[in-house]
Amino acid sequence: WPSGPEVLEGLTLDVAAGERVAIVGSSGSGKSTLLAVLAGFLPYDGSVRLGDVELRDLRGSDVRTVVGWCPQLPHVFDTSVVENVRLARPDASDEDVRAVLDAVGLGPWLEAAPLGLDTPVGDHGALVSAGQRQRLGVARVLLGGHPVVLLDEPTEHLDEATADTVADELLRALEGRTVLWVAHRPHGLESLDRVVRMS
Repeated sequence: WPSGPEVLEGLTLDVAAGERVAIVGSSGSGKSTLLAVLAGFLPYDGSVRLGDVELRDLRGSDVRTVVGWCPQLPHVFDTSVVENVRLARPDASDEDVRAVLDAVGLGPWLEAAPLGLDTPVGDHGALVSAGQRQRLGVARVLLGGHPVVLLDEPTEHLDEATADTVADELLRALEGRTVLWVAHRPHGLESLDRVVRMS
């Protein structure tokens, strides 16, 4: 990070198109830093390539048309559920938005909410739980249709049963995409192609 010491060094990792890889390790091992680099948000030494192109040679906006990142605490705006998710694809229909919300397990919550898709999330997400906020962020990434998806602890704020369900639904929804899934918890990892351990 520009304001601090190096967090991550000596890493060599090749991820094939369509491969789904778990990144695990203790806190402070550089997992989230790795995702920030891959999303084009952090400068780096060495080489990071997206296909045949060095990442630093691409504009950030070009990287983020290919790479979708859901951080551990996704930002939500003081507007409705549908508008928060639709940020990823402004021309998406309500049906498209509803499909990705169903894929991350928010369908029952929306059915019970009087305003449905128009349910407000409040200032900084004050009207939704941490788990609902996390799933809104993941739904946004799904709607974006990025061929490469970076997920930072996508089941972190969910109870055990819900985490298992959401992990299964996410992996089905991400079929065919390249996925890097940072995790402390085991939910969904057995269904990924491999696990990379960082120390």
